[in-house]
Amino acid sequence: MLNSDNDIVYAYEREEDVSVLSLTSHGTKDSYKRHGTSTTMLHKDHYWIIETESKQTKYVIDGFCTPSLDVVQFASSYSKKGVDNIQFLDLFEEIDQKTEEWGLCSQPQTGLLLYKYRKFYVENCYGDSVSVEYPLISVEIYVGVDAVHHISYGGPLTFSEFKKRILSLFSEECSFLSKLDVGTVSIADFNVASIAFSGYSLGTLLHEAVGHLLEYDHAQSLGLKIGAGLTQNIDICESPKDISFGFYPCSDEGFEPDETVLLADGIIQNFLGSFSVTGAPYGHGRAQQCTDLPLPRNTNLKMKRGTEGKEALFQDTCVLYVHKKIKPVLYKIENGIPFYDVVVPGAYIVKNEEFMGKVSNLHIKLDFGHFFDEALITSKIRGNQVGYCVKSQQQVESTQFAPDIVIPVENIWIYQG
Repeated sequence: MLNSDNDIVYAYEREEDVSVLSLTSHGTKDSYKRHGTSTTMLHKDHYWIIETESKQTKYVIDGFCTPSLDVVQFASSYSKKGVDNIQFLDLFEEIDQKTEEWGLCSQPQTGLLLYKYRKFYVENCYGDSVSVEYPLISVEIYVGVDAVHHISYGGPLTFSEFKKRILSLFSEECSFLSKLDVGTVSIADFNVASIAFSGYSLGTLLHEAVGHLLEYDHAQSLGLKIGAGLTQNIDICESPKDISFGFYPCSDEGFEPDETVLLADGIIQNFLGSFSVTGAPYGHGRAQQCTDLPLPRNTNLKMKRGTEGKEALFQDTCVLYVHKKIKPVLYKIENGIPFYDVVVPGAYIVKNEEFMGKVSNLHIKLDFGHFFDEALITSKIRGNQVGYCVKSQQQVESTQFAPDIVIPVENIWIYQG
């Protein structure tokens, strides 16, 4: 929706967002109980309280009301064990197969927001600390032709639990969707791959793609250019009064709502998260003392126009356009990171939307990849190198072809076969 300043406010007020929040809140209750994780982490007196709310019921995880040291041990338990990228490729193939079996649509559309492994340092107000590699999974799955529901999940899960949860929600709740427009979202360089579909549940998309990304304090990354300056993403620190889904209708320990700029023109300005959880007293724009009640994460986000246009996505970046679906083949795993080999029969290279040449029989090595029908973006995204996804019916000016797949050339090792 638009406010008086013509900013796009992606509040959780649209029917699609309320629907998906309800689905996520109810569907992940059991996971919260098992893992002691939720939309809200509160510090009170000498205990950590984990709670999650839905519209009807509030769950307090009594078994996790333990001394702070256990929180460190809990965080430490989430390591690289949980996620295997090969399994994700298999999962989405399975989803496509099930979609066809159920007759939901002729061409399944699958979108993924996956935060691979995030390194951060946890220190609480009692001096307990640990360095954690956290497999944060944030996912958007869209299926079908002409309806309005999808699946969304953000949080820490082992892959088997993630797959079970997603497939369960998928089979029970997912319906048709109308044609999807492909969009982009500013993302950071923590080994992130992103497919962002615009037009549906925009608040949820921002929650997953921006909110989860900036939950934890990475003070060393403040000022880092992480994407094109298409937008400014701002936490308006206020939740709707008529739904509660783990959020509170207040801001900054109960004061009047305030704004915190998270991303401005592709540069990290602030983070979301509590001092009592992360131990870092800067960058989050929230609770400053470990006894404060921190505001729950990314309640509402507002998006203003940035200084750069869409052409910034192509600026000084060679883009490889491939005309048909290709599938990566795992050829090695190094330090826990899978590397893929891709054979491309033919492709075009474009820089700054200018046609640079045509190549054939290309071999590509990349360390992260998800390949889908029709629209696709896949890459290891670092610094200000941003990939861009277009659909086959969209033309790129100054070129005489209709690309199906876009890969930032700087991010992959390419050699002629």
